[in-house]
Amino acid sequence: MFKDKLRFGLIVGAIVGIVGAFFSYCRPNVMEVYEAVSYDARADWSADPDRADPRIVLVDISDMDIDWMDNKTNAPWPWPRAFHAGVTKYLMEHGAAAVIFDLVFQDRSNLGPEDDELFGKALAQSKHTVVGLNLSENEAKHRPPGPYAARIGDFADCTAAKKQVIRYYRYKFRTFLLPGKTKKGCVLWIGGEETLSELNRLLADLGEVDQFKETVKSITTKRALNASERSRELTAKQLIFQHAALPLKGGGKLVAPHYPYIHVPQAPIALGATLGVVKQRTEPDGIFRRYAPAMIYKNKLLPSLALAGAMRAFPKRKLHIKKGRLHWGKTRLPVDGCGKIPVRFHGSGAKTYPRIGFRHFIDVIAQNSDHKRYREDLGAVRKKLVDSVRDEQRLPTAIRDALVTLWTNLQKAETGCEIRLNHKRLRLLEDLTAKDTWHTLRVLWAAQELAKANAKKEGCNEAAAAAVKKITALRSKFNTNFKTVKAHIFTARGLKYTAACRDQAEKALMALHKTMSAKKAQPKLALKQALAWDKLVGAKKCQHKLRDSVRRELLKTDLKRAQRFKRFKNIKPGDIRGRIFYVHADVAALRDLKPSPVDRRHRGGEITANFLDNLLNGDFIRRTPPWVSALTALLLCLLLSVGTFLVSAVTRSAGWVAVLSMVISTLVVSVYGFIAFTLYNASGVWLDMVQPSLWALAAWGGALGTNFYQEGKSRRFVQDALGRYTAPALVKELMSNPKALSLDWGENRELTVFFSDLQSFTSISERLTPEQLVHLLNDYLTEMTEIILESGGIVDKYIGDAIMAFWGAPYDDPDHAMNACRATLKMQERITELHPRWELEYGENIIARCGLNTGRAVAGNMGSKHKFNYTLMGDTVNLASRFEGANKPYETLKMIGEGTYKVVKDQVVTRELDFLAVKGKERPVRVYELMCLVEDNDEHCIELAERFNQALDIYRQTKFEEALALFLKIIDDYEGDGPSKLYVGRCREYIRNPPPLDWDGVYRMKTK
Repeated sequence: MFKDKLRFGLIVGAIVGIVGAFFSYCRPNVMEVYEAVSYDARADWSADPDRADPRIVLVDISDMDIDWMDNKTNAPWPWPRAFHAGVTKYLMEHGAAAVIFDLVFQDRSNLGPEDDELFGKALAQSKHTVVGLNLSENEAKHRPPGPYAARIGDFADCTAAKKQVIRYYRYKFRTFLLPGKTKKGCVLWIGGEETLSELNRLLADLGEVDQFKETVKSITTKRALNASERSRELTAKQLIFQHAALPLKGGGKLVAPHYPYIHVPQAPIALGATLGVVKQRTEPDGIFRRYAPAMIYKNKLLPSLALAGAMRAFPKRKLHIKKGRLHWGKTRLPVDGCGKIPVRFHGSGAKTYPRIGFRHFIDVIAQNSDHKRYREDLGAVRKKLVDSVRDEQRLPTAIRDALVTLWTNLQKAETGCEIRLNHKRLRLLEDLTAKDTWHTLRVLWAAQELAKANAKKEGCNEAAAAAVKKITALRSKFNTNFKTVKAHIFTARGLKYTAACRDQAEKALMALHKTMSAKKAQPKLALKQALAWDKLVGAKKCQHKLRDSVRRELLKTDLKRAQRFKRFKNIKPGDIRGRIFYVHADVAALRDLKPSPVDRRHRGGEITANFLDNLLNGDFIRRTPPWVSALTALLLCLLLSVGTFLVSAVTRSAGWVAVLSMVISTLVVSVYGFIAFTLYNASGVWLDMVQPSLWALAAWGGALGTNFYQEGKSRRFVQDALGRYTAPALVKELMSNPKALSLDWGENRELTVFFSDLQSFTSISERLTPEQLVHLLNDYLTEMTEIILESGGIVDKYIGDAIMAFWGAPYDDPDHAMNACRATLKMQERITELHPRWELEYGENIIARCGLNTGRAVAGNMGSKHKFNYTLMGDTVNLASRFEGANKPYETLKMIGEGTYKVVKDQVVTRELDFLAVKGKERPVRVYELMCLVEDNDEHCIELAERFNQALDIYRQTKFEEALALFLKIIDDYEGDGPSKLYVGRCREYIRNPPPLDWDGVYRMKTK
């Protein structure tokens, strides 16, 4: 049995597994939708900000930055390109690995072409800058070039001519490179206007620009170009495309997304930096899961923004193609059939990558400029002060000391916060010194007092007072001991002057940052250091090292959540070396939002930063090939199918088989899902979950259904086999109720019993051979049994040629008496139909007598504990047996008892045969002959029954002569009616020997 279950499990599992493997290999779109949902769950579950590369820094251009720039510099958005140029230069000077602008500078600057050129020069000074390039599905409309152009000059080399082309794009001139006198030479034409007057007007405007004055004066030829010459137009798009395309080494066809159109940035900007495509397509459901590292435009490969940034940050790692695969250095980019790579997301928002506002860099650049200008002015004033007092030998020592004090205060002012105010003091001092030396003395004294007052005003006294309030407010939060608070107050008040405050505050800042970044921050220590930081803030210092995002984040941080410093990963502007700075727009109006598995409002810049992180660390998501999914589906199907069949071999209960197999299937699918999640998180392996799991569950369902079908088939086989030895209905009852298989099972119920026997069977058996007799009996019993079973009866037993059957047990049958009558009539009809065949084959005329009786009897198991049968016991059964034998003297074939007659009298045609007391019974019963069904409307049958019942009634009135005449008439009319013959003999006997006066009409049988 175990081997059979194993074999069936393998067969079902193989069938479902092969189908599942086929669909898993094909990966139909309808299933890929659900696979994407499982992928999103894994991506969100495995997103870990701690895995993010801190070298990637997001430079946000937010609404706050735009407002700040508008207030401080009066520069509305879009900003002058000089700002971008300044930030680029600042980052490159401080050692940034790369600067990536997720901005497409397609429009000209509002400040004119010079602004674009300034930015382009800043980009060109370094090989580590990237600017966005936009590919599109839609073509931008451009005016076709007009015919009129002006000849600029001949060039021996077309490369030199192309360098000149960019100069003219700034002033909306179109350029045409026509063949020159030499093979490599070119003739440069500018124009592309519809009329000559329009061309002259543009040339006049160009002539007003200093660098083009001589060029315009030297123009001698203006004419309309023909169509062939106009087709040689050299556009900025062509130059930029040639600049942006990747010169790849290697062979093989590369898979990458194709785009039909390109929208280029301004030429000076585009040619000054590496270009990276910003366009990325989302999935059909709108979720961004995959990133294309490169795109194809006009059979040329263009890098994405992330790939271009990685190439600029690490220029030694070359991009090449090997066997149709894109490699960056030693890293193979695992692109799929669409040329994309699934992104491993580390998270979204401020908790993932270090961030800093664009305004911070502008602020630092402005400070550097102010400090530089102040130092220059300070040097000039110092020289004038020295020159003004050099010859004043009569100045007393006090004045000379005052000069030293003034100089010291000026040095302090260099690091003070009000640089512009210090500038005004310097100018005033310079003017007064130049006018009158003695007046300078008064200025020195005033300056000294001013410095002292400034020290008090800008010192730590106010900060100390503020610290007292702060300490009082913080005391309730940390439950700090009052003595400790008092000590902090005295410490704060002890800091009186700016210089002392500044030095200690710097130390306090570093200690605070270190403490708050620790894993187990100590609230009391943090409080103490926070108070020292408050002193620094109260002093309103504006040192270069302190004016950064760290200060602002520290001011916003809740001391109860010390780990927040670590999670935000914000950096100082000076913390630049070796980092990749990604400049992107985070403005509400320009915000590039794409739904991703980890955030339904994920910023496009953050998505690119995540993929850039994947590139730098080789931390890719690799989807397994289709054959792995197919093999996994097949193995899971085999496992669950075999497991289900083996469970059915352990227990026979269908309920337990279903429950246990369902638990096993759920466990297997859950373990597989856990493996898929773990592989994704640990190794970046995207293992298909949905199809293998669904097909595995389908295999479980198929195995369970097949097992139930086999069990049902086995039960049906056993039932059918047992049904050949006993009643099929009884077998069904035993199969559904095993408790019935006991000697205690039995019940007293109303039912109908049937007995039949063949007439003269002993003589028949003597005339036939044993083989013929067996064949005849089998044929006869089969035909009769089928009729009994079709009518809902139960064949109790075969006793030679005799049949015992019953209706109404073990199932309830409210119409059992009528069903028995119908079956009896059908059996007689079937015997009549089979007479010719049996007489031909066996030479015998088969006649069967039947007896029916209805009443109460005990139906149940009877016998011994070793062997028992389901049968009937009771007087109803005995009477039915007697009725079958009682047919012989009446020459009838279908006798029913009074109990049956009362139930079916309205549905069948009968005639009363006698008031009979069978042998062994004192109590007489009325017996009837079952003649036909009322519904058959047999006139012959009905007339015979009426005439016989009339004659019998006269007979019982002891009118024997009259009854004799009626019975004789019936015999003549109905071809020797058997019951009439019997009563003819009785009438003659009673005529000779009349019965006693108390005669009751009962006939007592002497034999069975």
